[in-house]
Amino acid sequence: MTNTTSIETKEGPLHHTRSAIAVLNSSYVLIDASDSLCRLIGVEAEALRGVNWFRIFPGLSKDWKIKLDHTLHGVKDIVITDPITGANGEMKNYVWQLNPWNDVSGKQYGIAITIAPE
Repeated sequence: MTNTTSIETKEGPLHHTRSAIAVLNSSYVLIDASDSLCRLIGVEAEALRGVNWFRIFPGLSKDWKIKLDHTLHGVKDIVITDPITGANGEMKNYVWQLNPWNDVSGKQYGIAITIAPE
Protein backbone atom coordinates (compact mmCIF):
# COMPACT_ATOMS: atom_id res chain seq x y z
CA MET A 1 0.00 0.00 0.00
CA THR A 2 1.62 3.22 -1.07
CA ASN A 3 -1.02 5.61 0.19
CA THR A 4 -3.74 5.70 2.81
CA THR A 5 -6.67 6.60 0.57
CA SER A 6 -8.36 3.20 0.73
CA ILE A 7 -8.50 3.15 4.53
CA GLU A 8 -9.69 6.73 4.80
CA THR A 9 -13.12 6.06 3.36
CA LYS A 10 -16.27 4.50 4.74
CA GLU A 11 -15.91 1.85 2.03
CA GLY A 12 -12.59 0.59 3.40
CA PRO A 13 -12.47 -2.69 5.36
CA LEU A 14 -11.41 -0.91 8.55
CA HIS A 15 -14.84 0.67 8.90
CA HIS A 16 -16.73 -2.61 8.52
CA THR A 17 -14.99 -4.45 11.35
CA ARG A 18 -16.65 -4.89 14.73
CA SER A 19 -13.26 -4.40 16.42
CA ALA A 20 -12.06 -1.06 17.78
CA ILE A 21 -8.98 -0.34 15.64
CA ALA A 22 -6.71 2.65 15.15
CA VAL A 23 -3.97 3.09 12.55
CA LEU A 24 -1.13 5.51 13.32
CA ASN A 25 1.68 6.74 11.14
CA SER A 26 5.30 6.69 12.33
CA SER A 27 4.82 10.07 14.05
CA TYR A 28 1.95 8.67 16.16
CA VAL A 29 -0.64 10.63 14.21
CA LEU A 30 -3.94 8.85 13.67
CA ILE A 31 -4.49 7.99 10.02
CA ASP A 32 -7.83 6.29 10.53
CA ALA A 33 -10.07 4.65 13.11
CA SER A 34 -12.76 2.01 12.87
CA ASP A 35 -16.37 2.95 13.46
CA SER A 36 -16.26 0.77 16.59
CA LEU A 37 -13.46 2.86 18.09
CA CYS A 38 -15.26 6.08 17.19
CA ARG A 39 -18.42 4.87 18.94
CA LEU A 40 -16.38 3.80 21.97
CA ILE A 41 -14.90 7.25 22.52
CA GLY A 42 -17.77 9.25 21.01
CA VAL A 43 -15.82 11.04 18.28
CA GLU A 44 -16.13 10.79 14.48
CA ALA A 45 -13.12 9.46 12.53
CA GLU A 46 -12.95 12.68 10.52
CA ALA A 47 -12.27 14.63 13.74
CA LEU A 48 -9.55 12.18 14.78
CA ARG A 49 -7.58 11.96 11.53
CA GLY A 50 -4.38 13.95 11.68
CA VAL A 51 -4.39 14.21 15.48
CA ASN A 52 -1.50 12.92 17.60
CA TRP A 53 -2.37 9.77 19.59
CA PHE A 54 -1.40 11.42 22.88
CA ARG A 55 -3.83 14.29 22.26
CA ILE A 56 -6.65 11.81 21.60
CA PHE A 57 -5.82 9.84 24.76
CA PRO A 58 -3.96 12.24 27.10
CA GLY A 59 -4.36 10.00 30.16
CA LEU A 60 -2.50 6.97 28.82
CA SER A 61 0.28 5.54 30.98
CA LYS A 62 3.82 6.85 30.53
CA ASP A 63 5.22 3.68 28.97
CA TRP A 64 3.14 4.13 25.81
CA LYS A 65 5.83 6.06 23.90
CA ILE A 66 8.39 3.35 24.62
CA LYS A 67 6.02 0.63 23.46
CA LEU A 68 5.03 2.56 20.33
CA ASP A 69 8.74 3.01 19.54
CA HIS A 70 9.30 -0.74 19.96
CA THR A 71 6.41 -1.42 17.59
CA LEU A 72 7.94 0.92 15.01
CA HIS A 73 11.11 -1.17 15.28
CA GLY A 74 9.17 -4.30 14.34
CA VAL A 75 8.16 -5.77 17.69
CA LYS A 76 4.77 -7.48 17.34
CA ASP A 77 1.92 -8.19 19.73
CA ILE A 78 2.76 -5.63 22.41
CA VAL A 79 -0.10 -5.56 24.91
CA ILE A 80 -0.95 -2.70 27.27
CA THR A 81 -3.80 -2.55 29.76
CA ASP A 82 -4.89 1.02 30.34
CA PRO A 83 -8.14 2.78 31.25
CA ILE A 84 -9.97 5.31 29.10
CA THR A 85 -13.19 7.19 29.54
CA GLY A 86 -15.74 6.02 26.98
CA ALA A 87 -18.43 8.03 25.24
CA ASN A 88 -20.80 7.13 28.09
CA GLY A 89 -18.48 8.84 30.60
CA GLU A 90 -17.50 5.59 32.29
CA MET A 91 -13.80 4.90 32.91
CA LYS A 92 -12.95 1.32 32.08
CA ASN A 93 -9.80 -0.74 31.51
CA TYR A 94 -9.04 -1.79 27.95
CA VAL A 95 -6.49 -4.14 26.45
CA TRP A 96 -4.56 -2.43 23.67
CA GLN A 97 -2.62 -4.62 21.23
CA LEU A 98 0.06 -2.89 19.17
CA ASN A 99 1.44 -4.28 15.91
CA PRO A 100 3.50 -2.89 13.05
CA TRP A 101 1.43 -1.80 10.04
CA ASN A 102 3.24 -3.26 7.02
CA ASP A 103 2.44 -3.71 3.36
CA VAL A 104 2.77 -7.10 1.64
CA SER A 105 6.44 -6.47 0.85
CA GLY A 106 7.19 -5.80 4.52
CA LYS A 107 7.60 -2.03 4.29
CA GLN A 108 6.41 -0.51 7.54
CA TYR A 109 4.03 2.44 7.45
CA GLY A 110 3.13 2.79 11.10
CA ILE A 111 1.22 1.06 13.86
CA ALA A 112 -2.09 -0.80 14.04
CA ILE A 113 -3.77 -0.80 17.45
CA THR A 114 -6.68 -3.03 18.45
CA ILE A 115 -8.63 -2.09 21.57
CA ALA A 116 -10.85 -4.51 23.54
CA PRO A 117 -12.51 -4.35 26.96
CA GLU A 118 -10.51 -6.07 29.67
